[in-house]
Amino acid sequence: MTRQQHPRAADIRPAMARKTTGRTSATLCLALALAAGILAAPEAAQAQASGGDGFLFGQPRAVFSIRGGLSRPFANSDAFDESTQYLSLEKGDFTGASYAADLGFRLSNQVDLQFGLGYSVRTVGSDSRDFIGTDDKPILQTTRFRRVPATIGLKYHLRPTGRSLGRLAWVPTKWNPYLSAGGGAVYYQYSQFGEFVDFKDNSIFSAELEAKGWTPAGYGAVGVDYSLTPRIGLVTEARYEYARGDMGNQFVGYDKLDLSGIAATVGFNFRF
Repeated sequence: MTRQQHPRAADIRPAMARKTTGRTSATLCLALALAAGILAAPEAAQAQASGGDGFLFGQPRAVFSIRGGLSRPFANSDAFDESTQYLSLEKGDFTGASYAADLGFRLSNQVDLQFGLGYSVRTVGSDSRDFIGTDDKPILQTTRFRRVPATIGLKYHLRPTGRSLGRLAWVPTKWNPYLSAGGGAVYYQYSQFGEFVDFKDNSIFSAELEAKGWTPAGYGAVGVDYSLTPRIGLVTEARYEYARGDMGNQFVGYDKLDLSGIAATVGFNFRF
């Protein structure tokens, strides 16, 4: 839909919408449960993998992390404003699952070069706030918002990641806060499909609308690493992401889509 004219005006159906006497509201509940567990190897196997009790043979060259949690978009652009004004949606309804994986290479005892890939998605149903069909049934739509950022940046540990004991042994720091920042690109998809009201004559039409593509992105994050074993640790992170994407020719007259938001995730580090 555009601000001036619906892009699928030719698809207008003979059904007509009539004004409701009150404001239709939909309560959407988001329930996410995060579960994580670690399988501890027997002491003998751990000793063989780590080279001893609580240390490694040499400083790790790389760290791989995988995390999951929640992402909350800011949703500050025309497309979101129109959806929350005319459809039974709130900005908080776009909060959804978020997943991330990072591969870091040690540049020094406190700095990593980090490559990251993320994924967040939310699909939510809605109906027209102020209109119903002539059959007294709601006018229904589905909105999907997806982001896939690919980034490169630096991760700075506020404390040394570990210390050497003698010539060979290396002991990781038990807990270590960090800062990270970088940039890259994000693939995004904002789509709506279902039935909509043409406000010119209150007719109902079906449409499948989509804006998608790649756009530059930047991020900043704070987090904490906590070592469980010489090779495995916990990580928790809060990340701010910034990006704005073009809406394309199906959303004529709209400003750029706000892809910015915050994410909170928790997961595991693996040193090797």
